[in-house]
Formats: sequence, C-alpha cells, structure tokens
Amino acid sequence: MDSLGDMLVLTVLITVIAIRSYTSIDSSLYIILGVLTWFSLFIQCSYFNYYQLKYAESIEQPLGARLEEKKQDERDTRAVKILRLLYRALYGWQDMLIKQIDNISISILNVYPEFDPNRWYRDKTFLTLNSLLCFGTHIFVFCLCFIFGNPALALFIITVLFNIYFFALMAGRIMIYKFRLAGKTSRKITGH
Repeated sequence: MDSLGDMLVLTVLITVIAIRSYTSIDSSLYIILGVLTWFSLFIQCSYFNYYQLKYAESIEQPLGARLEEKKQDERDTRAVKILRLLYRALYGWQDMLIKQIDNISISILNVYPEFDPNRWYRDKTFLTLNSLLCFGTHIFVFCLCFIFGNPALALFIITVLFNIYFFALMAGRIMIYKFRLAGKTSRKITGH
C-alpha cells in the first residue's frame, strides 16, 4: 500500500511545480505538461513494476507484491479494504494497460517457435535498462532540477526524454527479440 503514498507525494509535487510555473510564467503549457508528466511517470513506473514482478514470478521468488491487488484476506480490516479499493481505482487501469502491452509484445513474438516467454521475463539486460523507469529515478530527476533551481525542467525531462526512452525500450526490445529469433529460424532452415 506504499504505492498510495508514492502517488500522493508525487501528485502533490507535480501539481505544485506545474501551478508555480504557470503562475510565474503565465502559460497554461505548464498545467498541460503537469498532467502529461503525471500520466507519463505513473505509466513508466507501472511498466517497471510489472516486469520486476513478472521476473520474480518466473524464477518463483515472490516479492510480496502482486500484479493485481484483487486477493482479499478475511482478516482485512475495513481500512485495508478501503485502501485496496483505492489502490485498484488508481493503479488498476495502469496495470491493465501494461499487461496489454506485454500481451501484444508476446503475440508479435509467438510466431517464432523458439520464443520462450520465461526468457522474455528473465532478460536481465532489459530488466537493468527498465530500472531507469522506477520512482527512484524520477525522484532523483526532481531533486537535481530543484538543486539547479529549475524544478519545471523535471516536467520536460520526464514527459519528453523519459517517454522517448520508454517507447524506445519497448520497441527496441521487440525488434531485438525478432532479430534473434529470426536468426535462429533461418539457421534451422539453412543448416548454418
């Protein structure tokens, strides 16, 4: 449930930066940028979390978190039930979106007989590159921009640069896998 705290703190931070920038420069661009930053940050972090949990699941080492917070315990207090409902409302759509992205990626690669979903989830190079999309990296960017006196720059960095990285990571991963799998298939056909 610490994710709810993350969302609250980061939402307040982004809102304050966007409103402060809007009032000092009088440009609605910062309000729009704040909203885009909020969506970008949480989608990027959901992508990171999804693959971290899928990796742990694939090696049978659960992290204590779940891909879907649906499981209820009869011992849950009313407060826990409310927090779970709030979590599902705030993060559920993100989790479903990332799961769909994963399903589409796998369906693209499933045409290759050698494709192994377990290897897909255990790709440590990808997991390392994907780790840049976690909350910690975003918070580090905010800190640096505050230190250098330009907090609004963090909105641009997360919305523009991190999204370029995010989409390149998604597309690049599929292309690399297709290239590898196509090479294996052609070697089988030609015998080389």
